[in-house]
Amino acid sequence: EWMDLNGLLGWKTDNFKHDRFSVKSTSEKLDPVEVEVQFFRAWTPTQTYAVIQWYAWPNGGNPSPSRWFWTDRWAQLSKNRAPWVAVSLLIPIKPLDNIQDIWPVAVSLGESVQASLMAEALATTTP
Repeated sequence: EWMDLNGLLGWKTDNFKHDRFSVKSTSEKLDPVEVEVQFFRAWTPTQTYAVIQWYAWPNGGNPSPSRWFWTDRWAQLSKNRAPWVAVSLLIPIKPLDNIQDIWPVAVSLGESVQASLMAEALATTTP
C-alpha cells in the first residue's frame, strides 16, 4: 500500500483534489482505460511535493481503497485475485507553489507509470 504521509511519516498535506486521466489500453481492440487519482501537496520541514496517488489495476485505477477491495472480492468469487499496485508519485516543488501548475507533469508521469504497469506487472498471463 502507499506510504501513510500524514500518519507514519508525519508530513503536512493540503490542496486535495480528485482528477482523472486516460491511458491507452495495451490491446488495440480495447478502449483507453480511465484512471482516477488523488492529487495534493505534501511537505516536510525540508521539502515540498506535489503528490499523485491511486491503486492501479489492469483496466484502470482509483484512489479509493474500497474500489480495489471490491474489485478483488469480485475476482475471488471465481477463485481468482485481482492484481493491483498502490502508486504514489512525489514530484518535488517549491514551498507554496501552485500545484495546479504541476498537474500536466503529474498526468504525464501517471500515464507512463500506469501504461508500464499494465504492460508488465499487471499484465494477465495464462499458465
